[in-house]
Amino acid sequence: MADTNPGALANKDDVALIMIDFQPKLMLGCTTLDPPVLIGNAVALAEVGAAFELPVITTGGRPDDPWLQPVLDAAGRARVHADRNTIDAFETPAFVDALQGTGRKTLVMAGITTDLCLLLPALSARARGYDVQVVVDASGCFSKQIEDVALLRLQQAGCALTTWAAFAAELHRASNWSEGVGPKIMQSFGRHHGGMALIGAMPRPA
Repeated sequence: MADTNPGALANKDDVALIMIDFQPKLMLGCTTLDPPVLIGNAVALAEVGAAFELPVITTGGRPDDPWLQPVLDAAGRARVHADRNTIDAFETPAFVDALQGTGRKTLVMAGITTDLCLLLPALSARARGYDVQVVVDASGCFSKQIEDVALLRLQQAGCALTTWAAFAAELHRASNWSEGVGPKIMQSFGRHHGGMALIGAMPRPA
């Protein structure tokens, strides 16, 4: 077991964002989130990665199935893609090389499906000494029961569970959201986070 602290706050200078198999054909069977919500959350997560200039690694296990273009557009130029032929991305040398090239030791991971192509590399990452956060609302699975079992196993292995908005706030950790990356993150909140969009639309006191 990796000797790390799953409760520690992430340092933006040590985070790599791993986005797995956001491919339309795989997503057809996901029932844990409505497709528009899942896609919106994945786009928001990619926007957070781009705002903080994180290295973003995408993987795809179905070479003939294109990635969702909105996610690719949101990830921007910092993205490196690694095709793989294994369920566990750590068993594909191209992925391992891409990850080692980042020099990062905290992995924030999301993907399709939670119980397969996300679960196995997250467990492997923990075994290799990485801190791992799993973005639950930017991942999807075939049923709630299956996903619940996967998330329980991830927690037992020391992976922290988070959401894309909580992850964004964790990296920002500032009271002034009008400076630095704050405006970019607030734009993502407005587009993809219903509660924050409602708060932002409320009139300010005179």
